[in-house]
Amino acid sequence: MKRHIRLSGKQLIINGKYINFTEKVSDILVLDSVIIALDFDDKSANKDWLLNNVYGFDYEGNRIWVIQDIKEFDDSYKSTSYVGLFPKDNETIQVNDYWGKRFLVDIKTGRIADRDIDGRDW
Repeated sequence: MKRHIRLSGKQLIINGKYINFTEKVSDILVLDSVIIALDFDDKSANKDWLLNNVYGFDYEGNRIWVIQDIKEFDDSYKSTSYVGLFPKDNETIQVNDYWGKRFLVDIKTGRIADRDIDGRDW
């Protein structure tokens, strides 16, 4: 299957299927088994927090997961928007929240696997 993936403002286009988002899609990761999109625009006039704003899609454009709510992972964490995502390995990505916390996320399920503290002094 050919892979045609394109961003256009608040739309992600996967092999001809248009997916609409609340905000401008600020980042995508195109991995072997999943396309991961971050729905966040720090220049938006909408100042409401977009919670759970990381999504996984298959190559047919179907949403297969929404990131696990942080409160399900650890109810002591404050819910906030995610502002960055980075590939980690073949099974996980790293997401950064607004407060600078980093988490490892399973790319097949969207579940938070752990807190990422590598390279941090605190």
